[in-house]
Amino acid sequence: MSRTSAIGFRGRWLWAHREGLQVLLALMVEAAAGRATSDDEPWFAAIVQQWQVQASVADLGCTLDDSWSPEQLALVRDLIEGVRGELRAPDAAGRVLRPGWSVLDDLPVAGGVGTERVIERVDEVADALLQLLDGRLPPNPPGAWWFVGTAEPEWRHIEMRSEPGRA
Repeated sequence: MSRTSAIGFRGRWLWAHREGLQVLLALMVEAAAGRATSDDEPWFAAIVQQWQVQASVADLGCTLDDSWSPEQLALVRDLIEGVRGELRAPDAAGRVLRPGWSVLDDLPVAGGVGTERVIERVDEVADALLQLLDGRLPPNPPGAWWFVGTAEPEWRHIEMRSEPGRA
């Protein structure tokens, strides 16, 4: 099992620390509850289902759809921004560190969440994901992809081998 996950959108890629990404996805799933049903926004219900699985099962990355309309993209962005706001609440760490936290069939989020700077790591992944969605992700370092979710002062990078998802 890898500790990193690839995220791609409209031809750009970045890598995230798996746990930070899975916690972000779980928080997005919880925030999405009640926002839409499969009857009025089937694309949204489908993507939330995928995020549930990706928050619970390692090495699946994050599903983003290159064909999202501006309105669909705005909904996803709003969801991420809302989660970032929740990460600033005084009880945020307690929320993501609660025992038995699950968004899918009693599978623990990220296989269990570590306590080391968890809020900072998740927020860093959320920030990078927003930059990716907005087309504001900085150019890749030479021969590398960005690697986020470590809560270090600067984003790290991972050496390019091939495009994620391709041999």
